[in-house]
Amino acid sequence: FPRVFNGFSIASTTHYELWQSDTGQNTDFRVSVVEWPVAETSIRQNYYRFYVDNGAIDPTDPWPVGISNLGENTSITSADDPLGEGETVRIRMSLLINNATLPENIRSFKMQYGLQVSSCSAISVWTDVGGSGSGEIWRGYDGVVADGTEVATSTPAAGALNISVSDVAGTYEEFNDSAINPYAVDIGQDVEYDWLIEHNGAAQRSDYCFRVINSDDTELDGYIYYPTLRTTGYSPVVGDWRWYGDETNETPTSPLAAENVAPIDIVDQDIIKLRVLATELENAAGTGLKFTLQYSQYADFSDGGTFLTSTSSCQATSTWCYADGAGVDNVTIQSALLGKADSCVAGVGDGCGNHNEASSSAQILNHTASASMELEYTISHAAARANGVYYFRLYEMSTGEALVASSTFPSLVTEGPQLVFSVDGVDAGVTVAGLITYATTTSTSVDFGSLPFNTDVIVAQRLSVTTNATDGYQIFKYADQQMLNSYSTQIIPIAGTNAAPLGWATACSGAAISCFGYHTTDATLQGSSGRFAPTDSYAAVSTALEEIMYSSLPAVDVEDVVYRIMVTEKQPAGDYSTGVTYIAVPVF
Repeated sequence: FPRVFNGFSIASTTHYELWQSDTGQNTDFRVSVVEWPVAETSIRQNYYRFYVDNGAIDPTDPWPVGISNLGENTSITSADDPLGEGETVRIRMSLLINNATLPENIRSFKMQYGLQVSSCSAISVWTDVGGSGSGEIWRGYDGVVADGTEVATSTPAAGALNISVSDVAGTYEEFNDSAINPYAVDIGQDVEYDWLIEHNGAAQRSDYCFRVINSDDTELDGYIYYPTLRTTGYSPVVGDWRWYGDETNETPTSPLAAENVAPIDIVDQDIIKLRVLATELENAAGTGLKFTLQYSQYADFSDGGTFLTSTSSCQATSTWCYADGAGVDNVTIQSALLGKADSCVAGVGDGCGNHNEASSSAQILNHTASASMELEYTISHAAARANGVYYFRLYEMSTGEALVASSTFPSLVTEGPQLVFSVDGVDAGVTVAGLITYATTTSTSVDFGSLPFNTDVIVAQRLSVTTNATDGYQIFKYADQQMLNSYSTQIIPIAGTNAAPLGWATACSGAAISCFGYHTTDATLQGSSGRFAPTDSYAAVSTALEEIMYSSLPAVDVEDVVYRIMVTEKQPAGDYSTGVTYIAVPVF
């Protein structure tokens, strides 16, 4: 018959007792609790792609802006328009679901960042991306789309999701924590999220990794790919420019041409001033700077550029040198002159750069983020090529980087080829090469007059050369004939030659019935020859071309050609003559 239980008691955590009323006995039962395994959802960070924010739920332009696009799982590098301070980027990212379905409305996430040293997986310190307007170096950005908006519907149409492996829509996020996942995600599917973040003072020229974690601060079960991007840093370019001719004014007022227009006919040894903007593009400040100047005859500086020579080392052949003008090297300019320069009044303002008159000096200049700062350079034309176009660019010493031009590099055109050659007479009684001239000459004639016997007669002509020839010049001379009379009797040429001149006493020996020769006062001829350096050095007048003046660089030179003659009683009487031609050859 049925038993009736009308009471129970708990004996232990695993036993309990029931009291049987009809027998008055207790019945002991054993209880065991069995836990059945239930699969947990595994979430792994998977594919990603960077996009330009377009203010819509669907970003359509993969990073960077324009037709050049980075693919999936591709980092933003220094060659891909890295992010500057204040710039934003959207990170589309998929999360792979495994082990068990992710039900809808149960999970939210956080975005974190870390500074990459060796790899993203090696980062030990991860930091939550800050909220919009916060002071965090990476923070969410309050864009046009509402935070938490679903990136697509529960059954997204083809192409509605941007990541190739994505199956289910997540949400668009501007703040941590994310909205709770709006839809269920089956095993093996990817759910796609969209994060809009802003660079707010991250380290310059550095790589940052990003990851998602659970909103309870636990990590996901794995990280297959980490979105990684590089920041830009202080990024100046050469902006507008203008050349000035009044280098004696601290703030020049005499422009040689309009802004961004190359002046022409810059004369050898001229000192001029360049005002040029260094414009910062990436909203990043630069500190402890020194901009020096390079030049090139190639508009793209394909030759690598050449630094200007310092004032103390400048030679006549240095091409371009720094020069000492009004203003002190490295001292702040007082006024900006270029139209796009930021304010610079009485030496105060973001547009105030410094004077530069030396090849290098203390790196003390600071450049405000996004400012157009005006710099001044005082330079000297030191035998640059005639009629040459020269380009100039800024070079930052601390980074060792040459600046590119936002439009054009400062440029100028040197004076065209110039040669002024003249021949002048020399009066009688003038000391030339240690001797006193006997008669007066003109530019076209040398008249010895009646020659006294056994007496050295000296006359001279003065040759002047002014040229900007890059490689200097040579002056040659030749005679139509020897010094002959109407019967073709000659006054005897001396023994010395142009190649090997001799002292007069040797070249015109005591046995000679006559002597005729010349000396040039140019002590250094081509090849550094000093054969006419001694004042007592004479050569015979020749009908061949012979060098009598030389310079290897642009020059303003004045030299004398001395003609010396002697006859004895044995020299037949008559009128003796010859014609001498001078030829000037510049080398441009």
